[in-house]
Amino acid sequence: MRNKTVVVIGGGPAGMMAAATASSRGLKTILLEKNQLKEQVLLGKKLLITGNGRCNVTNKTDTKGLIANIPTNGRFLYSAFSRFSPSDTIDLLERYGVPVKVEDRGRVLPQSNRSKDVVNALRRHAEACGAEIRIGQVTSIKQDDSEGFTIFYQDATGKSIKVKSESLIIATGGKSYPQTGSTGDGYRFAEGLGHRVTPLKGSLLPLEIKECWVKDLQGLSLQSVHVVVQELMNQDVNEIEQTVKGKVVYSDSGDMLFTHYGVTGPVIFSASSNITTSAEKYRIVFDILPDYTERQLEKELLELLASNGKKQISNILQELLPKRLVPIILQLSEMPYDRQAHQITQDNRKEIIRNSKGLVLNINRLRPIDEATVTSGGIDIKEINPKSMESKIVSNLFFAGEILDVDGYTGGFNIQIALSTGFVAGDSC
Repeated sequence: MRNKTVVVIGGGPAGMMAAATASSRGLKTILLEKNQLKEQVLLGKKLLITGNGRCNVTNKTDTKGLIANIPTNGRFLYSAFSRFSPSDTIDLLERYGVPVKVEDRGRVLPQSNRSKDVVNALRRHAEACGAEIRIGQVTSIKQDDSEGFTIFYQDATGKSIKVKSESLIIATGGKSYPQTGSTGDGYRFAEGLGHRVTPLKGSLLPLEIKECWVKDLQGLSLQSVHVVVQELMNQDVNEIEQTVKGKVVYSDSGDMLFTHYGVTGPVIFSASSNITTSAEKYRIVFDILPDYTERQLEKELLELLASNGKKQISNILQELLPKRLVPIILQLSEMPYDRQAHQITQDNRKEIIRNSKGLVLNINRLRPIDEATVTSGGIDIKEINPKSMESKIVSNLFFAGEILDVDGYTGGFNIQIALSTGFVAGDSC
C-alpha cells in the first residue's frame, strides 16, 4: 500500500534512478523536473549531450577501479558502488532494450551511440516502477517538524502548487552546463535546510594556454598522446638543463583537441581535475609520439634524413608528425623550415626529439564553470550518511548525484556516481 510519499527533485540519471527505486518499494513517488519541451517534461537533458551525444554511461571495472578514478571523496562512495555497480547499470539498460559495448579503458556506451536510448531506458524504468513524473520548477521547501516536507513548485503553466512528502530526495545536479538546467538550485535548497555547501568550481574543464601559437592549431585533434601535469615548484629556470622543476600531479594518455584558447578533450578534462590551486602554477607536457622511445625516434629520424638528403626538414617531419604541428615543433626548436636534411646536426635532432616528446604548454587558467562537464564541490559529505545518502542533519532528507561533493574523471565514472547514489537514496528513503 502506498501510504508514504517521496518527492524527488531533479530528472537526471540520479533523480530517475532514485524515483524508480523508491517507487519499486511501494512508495508513492513524485519526480519533479523543471525542463520541458512543448509542454512535455524533458528528462536527462544534460545526459543527452554527454560524450558528444554518445553517452559514456559507466565503466566496466570493479569498486576499487571506480574509486581510483574519483579524485574527490571517492571512498565515500564505497557502499553506494557495492550496492549498485557498473554491472547493475549494464543489466538495467539491456533489460530495457539498450545493448551496450565496451570501448577503450573500459568505457561503456550504448551500441547505438545514442544517449537518447539511455535516457529513455531510465525513464521507462521509473515509469514501470510506478513513479509519477511531473513538470515542476521548485521554488522553495518547507520542513515540517512532524509531517516531513512541503515542496512548493510551478507547473508547466506557471501555476503555483504545493505537495507534501514524508521523504525528500534532492538530485538537482550541479552548476555546470546551466543551459541544461543545472543552475545550482539544489545548493540553495540544501543551505535553507541547514546543510553546508563546500566551495564550487568546475571539474573536467578545457584549459586556457599562455602560448600564443596554440590558436594556429585550432581544430587539430591528437589521439593517444601522453600527458603529464606538473605543479611548478621553482620558477627559476635551470641555466644548464633549461628546465623548470615541477611535481608531477597527473600522468595519463588519451585524446585531445586544440582550440583558439588552448586545449580540450577527454585527457585534458581528467588532467584539469588535478589542478587544485592557481592554474598558473601548473604546466602540461605532451608526448606527441608516445609509441617511440627517444632512442627509437632518433633512429627513425636518422633514417628519414639519410634517405631524403635534399628535402626540407619541414617536409620530412610530416612523416612523423601531423602536418600542422610541424611548423610549431620547428619554431620551438629554433630551426628554419627550409633547412635541408643533410644540414641537420645532432643538436638539431635532439631539439626536434625534445619538443616532440616533451611539448610544453603553460596553463593560464581553467575555463569557466559553465563550460565544465561536472561540478566539483557541493553538499559536504561529512553531513551525509554514505550507506543511505540521508542527511545527518535533517531526517528523511536525501541527496544523490552531482549535488554531492564527489566527482570523477572522464570514462563513465560520474554517471555511475549518479546512478549508484540515486539507487541508494531511493532504497533508503
